[in-house]
Amino acid sequence: MSFAPMHKFYFSLTSIKVDSAKKNLNVSCKLFTDDLEQILFNNYKVKYDLTKSANNKEVEQAIYKYVTSNLKLNLNFKNVTLNWVGYETENDVVWIYLESNCKEKKFNNLKINNTLLCDLTTDQTNLVQFNWDNKSYTEKMNCNNKEVIIK
Repeated sequence: MSFAPMHKFYFSLTSIKVDSAKKNLNVSCKLFTDDLEQILFNNYKVKYDLTKSANNKEVEQAIYKYVTSNLKLNLNFKNVTLNWVGYETENDVVWIYLESNCKEKKFNNLKINNTLLCDLTTDQTNLVQFNWDNKSYTEKMNCNNKEVIIK
């Protein structure tokens, strides 16, 4: 009996929550730490150890630049500008937090373009969960299907 090495699982989770009463949009992205470190090295030629880089402005800027270049939101036909909140590591994953003001009182549609980690592997799967005032939507995306519109 031979043992083949385990196949690596390429997965991210992005949660987008809108609270129209509080006028805010919150985004959290969950990525595997080693994948994010590798893509940051590939893109910026700097080796980061995210588990030891908390509150490092250079690391935060690199993560913010990468995520906002690969996650685009358009709510009710208006581009959403995402602002940095921070990140934290948990076991072998990194949680990245972003936010935006949301003056929209009613949900019509959300266009999501998510290419997170697709430049690392074409096997990447990106799950997106969207919540508008407690109404939930879930979309499974990948490198061939990187844009969805939720209505």
